[in-house]
Amino acid sequence: MSEKMNLKGGALLIGSLLWQDHLNLEAKDNIRRKWRNKHLAQEEKVRVSVPIRYGRLSNSNIYTMVLSNNCIKSKNGTAFIIPFKSKKIKNFPEIEEEAKAISIAEGMKGHFVSKERGTEDVWCALGILFNPRNAHLKEKALINALWEKQINIRGSVDPRKFKRSNEKPCINNKGGLKIPWPTVVDPRDQNELNELDFIICTATKATKYPLAKEIAKTVKKDNKRFYFIENFKNGINTFQDIQILNYLR
Repeated sequence: MSEKMNLKGGALLIGSLLWQDHLNLEAKDNIRRKWRNKHLAQEEKVRVSVPIRYGRLSNSNIYTMVLSNNCIKSKNGTAFIIPFKSKKIKNFPEIEEEAKAISIAEGMKGHFVSKERGTEDVWCALGILFNPRNAHLKEKALINALWEKQINIRGSVDPRKFKRSNEKPCINNKGGLKIPWPTVVDPRDQNELNELDFIICTATKATKYPLAKEIAKTVKKDNKRFYFIENFKNGINTFQDIQILNYLR
């Protein structure tokens, strides 16, 4: 791709990509730590307000994080955006390189979508979101078209499956994230967020939106990843956290 760009991007981390070192805990492969060290300017991380909640029951029977538009405003949680180390992304292959590195760290094997085992049903997809401050970004249409092409290599995203009930889907069929641009928790971080042209995040399909009591039951049984505890310790929080902690006590 010869199209010249001059963009700055980052990754939106809403769960274990922020704090877990190993993709395979038993193998202790260090895949996630190596990805963070190689690709992210970790000293520049920004805590942001985003619509997240526990909503996907994993294979290990713990609830993990999903993007959810029913959390906008009053139920927003907090997560982190970390800029890529590459401060001047010059073309789409460089964006693709960052996206595929995230995909590998997520266990998606470099693909932009991942399917349920033994089915053609896509359960997660890499999404891209552009800073609304750059509404007329001239490269946006090109990036969207090439992103969609990567999505379609292994399947298609059905937005209707990336929501629950009457809420709006968190991603469209082209891999565009359909959530509001994050807002900073600390106003002193506003300039850092303003500098970003785009962010990348993995959208996953929710299985249900559990009550805090239901989440707490799975937390008590999670003696390997300590997913909720590590999220809480590392500043990834939801509107249900205090209730969950009360049940754990």
